[in-house]
Amino acid sequence: MGRRIRCLLAGHLVEVTCRTIQGRFLMRPSSGVNLAIKGTLGRAQRYTGLRVVLCVFLSNHYHLLVIPDSEQQLALRADFDALLLGIGSTTPLEQRVRAMESLRGEDLEAAIERLKRYLQRRVRIRFDDPAAPLTVSFPELRHGVDGVRLLTLGNESRLLCTIPEGARSVTFFASRSFGPVTLRGFAGPGGRRQQIRLEAGQTSPPLGIPP
Repeated sequence: MGRRIRCLLAGHLVEVTCRTIQGRFLMRPSSGVNLAIKGTLGRAQRYTGLRVVLCVFLSNHYHLLVIPDSEQQLALRADFDALLLGIGSTTPLEQRVRAMESLRGEDLEAAIERLKRYLQRRVRIRFDDPAAPLTVSFPELRHGVDGVRLLTLGNESRLLCTIPEGARSVTFFASRSFGPVTLRGFAGPGGRRQQIRLEAGQTSPPLGIPP
């Protein structure tokens, strides 16, 4: 039942319909299936910025009514705890815990804001040349890691921007500090999703924006 996206507007209802593989009855009602569905929807809301308004699940398909908070979202994956603390990504957990424990209250909030500004400086999304302002959030931010009650940013940040009216192409750049970058989900020829790998510090070729 997959179809190309016909319309997506921030703050407006969007209907999503999806069928199981080969129409199999993989979601027969049970307490376990219900818990799995609720957990999956909860994580989807946190990761994508889609607010689920209504859901209907049957054994072989489901319907959702959702509200997106932005037309354009880009997820960037990296070790954001290491970037926040200024340590290497291979630093043992014990050292990470000690470093994170040194940040409390206002100091922690200030460090997170500095990291957001860092990402806004080191990541560039350009529409027909001008760089677009980015809003940065961390959907995986939570308290508690491996049984330790401690804040962690996780491995994903969400970058939100607005496409200027009339823009025809977009380019992406991330500084060398992020290493190689893989872009997924951009529409290629024929509307098919494509994947692009960029070496550290490389700028993507111009990617067309559908009219």
